Amino acid sequence: MGGANDYADVTLKSDQDGEEVADKVWNLFLGGTDHAELRPFGDVKLDGVDLDNESGNANGYLAMVKRFKSNFANDSSKKYYLTAAPQCPFPDASQPLDVCQELDYVWVQFYNNGDCNIASLVST
Repeated sequence: MGGANDYADVTLKSDQDGEEVADKVWNLFLGGTDHAELRPFGDVKLDGVDLDNESGNANGYLAMVKRFKSNFANDSSKKYYLTAAPQCPFPDASQPLDVCQELDYVWVQFYNNGDCNIASLVST
């Protein structure tokens, strides 16, 4: 969820926003059953959610992640995963440590980050 483009931005204003987004994604794409008529893939359940917040604003993300985990615990029929792709510079304001600690996997973006690029470590 998210990304670098404006149309992919998932900016949340509050913890309540985060919880609402988690519930909507849960019901539309994962194991939820509310609004089954709106599910684009019918009964198919995706394996999880990958967060790529590049807005610089982490409001509501911890609450969203915790709600996802709570929803995941309500469906024992499969394992769900929460992952993220934070920027390499630390700390990453968009994916703070408290959010990353709740995730199953973290895929660090070493690309498009000048000081994290291997070229910055190699002298010619």
